[in-house]
Amino acid sequence: MTHNGAAHACASPVSALDDIDLTRWSRDADFVFSGKVIDVSYRRSEPQTSGADGLQHTVVTYEIERVFKGSSDQARVSLRFFGGPTSRTRFVQNE
Repeated sequence: MTHNGAAHACASPVSALDDIDLTRWSRDADFVFSGKVIDVSYRRSEPQTSGADGLQHTVVTYEIERVFKGSSDQARVSLRFFGGPTSRTRFVQNE
């Protein structure tokens, strides 16, 4: 599956980009690329207070196929998104 990513951590399937103002996001971003998802992992952040749960995150690693803006000396980039599966709920996400 090919995705687009940006410094704003905007990563969406190409078919879902219709509702996104790509001109504005590209202008504001430091780095814009297209690439292939090569790994997805789920992690929980450290709780900020005793007895609290950490926040669930999804980390998506991309193999960079093309750079449209900015530069990278790496062949891969990982972006962290709020949300992911938890033991108590099926999936937590930021809307």
